[in-house]
Amino acid sequence: FPVTIRTIDKDRTLNFTVVTGMDYLESYKLMKKCKSFICSNSSYSAFAATIAEHPEKKVVMPRRWFGQQAAPLTGDDVYPEGCLVL
Repeated sequence: FPVTIRTIDKDRTLNFTVVTGMDYLESYKLMKKCKSFICSNSSYSAFAATIAEHPEKKVVMPRRWFGQQAAPLTGDDVYPEGCLVL
């Protein structure tokens, strides 16, 4: 179902769609067509953003990928080119 969210800037509106009930292959096919990605620290969302086909895609990913136990590991090899890391 389509969802509209008001942002802090009251003049801007973000539109996005929440999709449920798909298996993972259907989800990947849909995500490959997206222009924008806000990813969690999961390989599922990272891979979908990496294989996305939109020439102007925008990708946001978290800086921290692993817990304290894996402190020497980083997610640096996960980020696609042009990704914004927060």
